[in-house]
Amino acid sequence: RWFGQTAPPILEGACGEADETYEDASLKSSEATMAPDADEPVPQPVNASEPSQPTRLFRHKRCASVPNMLCLGEDVALSGPRRASVAIGVEPEPVPGVRPSRCRRSATAYAENALRPGEAGSAIWRPAPASSPAARDGVRCVEVVFDADPSTRWRLQRDSGDASWSIEFADTGLNVGVHAFHFLVDGQRSVSAAHLAQGSSNAALFNGAVRRYFEATAIAAQEDESPCSARSGNLRTWGGRTSSAVEPSPKSQLKSLARPHSISANLAALNESSSSDDDEDLMSSAQMKRAPTKHDPFPEDIYQGLFDASLRLRLHGFALPPPGGDAATELRFRAAGYQLKKPSGAECEDAFFVSMNAVGVADGVGSMGQFASYGVNSAAFAADLMDKASLHLLRQRNEFTGAPQSRALAACVAAEEQTGEFGASTISVVTLERTEIGVANLGDSGFMLLRKGATGMQVVHRSVEQQHGWNCPYQLMRIPPKLAARVPKYTQDHANDANLYKHEVLEGDLLLLFSDGLRDNLHDEEVLSIVDRVLSPAFASLAGFPEQATDPQDIASALVKASQLRSLDPRARVPFNVYSLEHGYHCLGGKEDDITVIAAWVVPEEAEL
Repeated sequence: RWFGQTAPPILEGACGEADETYEDASLKSSEATMAPDADEPVPQPVNASEPSQPTRLFRHKRCASVPNMLCLGEDVALSGPRRASVAIGVEPEPVPGVRPSRCRRSATAYAENALRPGEAGSAIWRPAPASSPAARDGVRCVEVVFDADPSTRWRLQRDSGDASWSIEFADTGLNVGVHAFHFLVDGQRSVSAAHLAQGSSNAALFNGAVRRYFEATAIAAQEDESPCSARSGNLRTWGGRTSSAVEPSPKSQLKSLARPHSISANLAALNESSSSDDDEDLMSSAQMKRAPTKHDPFPEDIYQGLFDASLRLRLHGFALPPPGGDAATELRFRAAGYQLKKPSGAECEDAFFVSMNAVGVADGVGSMGQFASYGVNSAAFAADLMDKASLHLLRQRNEFTGAPQSRALAACVAAEEQTGEFGASTISVVTLERTEIGVANLGDSGFMLLRKGATGMQVVHRSVEQQHGWNCPYQLMRIPPKLAARVPKYTQDHANDANLYKHEVLEGDLLLLFSDGLRDNLHDEEVLSIVDRVLSPAFASLAGFPEQATDPQDIASALVKASQLRSLDPRARVPFNVYSLEHGYHCLGGKEDDITVIAAWVVPEEAEL
C-alpha cells in the first residue's frame, strides 16, 4: 500500500543510483526500521499531532530512462484534509539492512491527486486579440465556473500590467484531471483565449507534475545547442529529387529478396532488364526462423524534435474532453510532408502535396524505369498527378457541394485525365470538409487516423491496400502509343477504381498519409512508439503550453527516417516479409523503397498556422 492506497498496476523500469530519502509512516509497528546514514537528518513524523509510529526510511532512485524525474514521485504533503497520494512511480530501494524490494515503475507514474499552490497553473481569462482596448479595460469583474462544481463561482484577480485575470487551480479545491469551465465577464459568459476552447467553454489539465515537465522541456530546448526543430532540407512540395538517406546497417551475409520497386502487371512480361539470380535471393523458411525477430531500438536522432519516451506515462489517464454540442464545426489541417529516396535510385519517384483542407501522395512505379527510352518517367508522372489534383481542389474549393470522399475522388479523376506525362503511379488524396475527412485511395499507399486516448495514441481508422497480386498494386498508368502497341490487350486501372472512405475527425487527431515505403517497413507498434512522443496542438493548449505542440514535419521526418532505417537492415523482420509469405515468397530484411509521409494535425479553422 502506498500512502494508504493500493498500488496500481506496474510496468518494469530501470533505475539509477539512489540520492534522495523517503519516509512511509503507514507501516505497522511490528516492522523493524534502520537508521539512516549518519550524515543524513532523521525525518520527522508526517503529522506531529498523531502518535509516533516506527518509520522506514527509503532512498529515492532516479529513473535512468526518465531524466530529472524521481521514480517514486515527488515530495508530497500527507497531513490535513487534502492529503495527497502519489499514483506511483517506483517502489523504492530500502536503506541497506531493510527488506529489499524490486524496483518497478507504474503506468500511471507522475500523477498527483492534489494540486500544489504555485505549481499547477492558473485559470486565466484573456480577451481575444481582436477585442478593442476599451472593451478590455472596461472589465470590472471576472468569475470562473467549473463543470465539476457549477454552483460555485470563483472570482479572479486582475494581473498587473495587462488585461488578464487569473486564479490558481490549486485554490479551487479540485483534484488532478481534465476540467471544463467557463468565465463570466461582468455577468456575461465568455471564452478565454488562454485555454483550449471547445464551443462556449474552456478546458484545462490540472496537474502540477505535467506542468513542471513541460516547463523543464522548454528550458532544455532553449539550452540545447542543436535545436529540436532543425531541418535537413528534405521537404518537397511535389516530389523530391535529391533527398539524402539514413546510413544503412552493416551488410549481413544473408541476402533479401530483391524488391526495389513495385510491378506493373501489364508490362511485366516485357521486362527488358530482369535479373537471373532471383532464386538465390529467396530465403528459406529455416533461415527466416533463425533471423532475429526483435528490433534494435531506434537511435535518438530519429526522434529529433519529439518528446522523450516518458511523455506517454506522464499523460497516462488523460485525454481530450469530448466536444460539446457547440464545439467548432470548421476544422482544417496543419500539415507537413517529408520524403527520402532509396539509396539505389537515381531520383525519388514519390510525390505529395499539402494544404489546409487536403493532402495527397503519389508513388511512382519503379519498374517503369526500364522503358525510359520510350519517354516513360514515373517520377515526373507522379509529380504531375499531384500538381493536377491539388490545382483541381483549389479551383473547386467553393463550388463542390458533395461528400468529402467524392471530392477526393474527383481530384484523382482530374489528375488522371489532365496529366501529360507518361508513367505509372498509385494515388491517394484526403480532403477535409467541416468535421469529416474523405479519402480516395488507389493502390498500396494509405492513411492512418490516430487519436490520443487515456493510454496513448490509438489507430481509429485506416485504409486497406489494393493489390492485383504479390507486389503489384492498383495504379494509374499512361504510356506512349509506341509502347502500347506492344501490349494491345492490356487492362488498366482508373481513378474510379479507388477505395473510398469517410470518417469523422476531432480536434487533436493526427492523420498520417504515406507511400508503401512506410507500410512495408514499420509495424503498427513501431509507428505508435514514435507518435506516443508527440503532442497535439489541442493537448498542448489543454496543458497550458501551446507553444510546445509538435511540428508535423518533425513527426513526418521521424517516421520516414525510422522506415528507411528498417528498409536498409538486411535482417529486419518487417511487414513486407509477412505479406510476401502469404503469397508464397520467402524474404528477409527491409524493403528498400522511396518513402514519403505526410503528418497532419486536425485543428480549428481559426487556429494559427
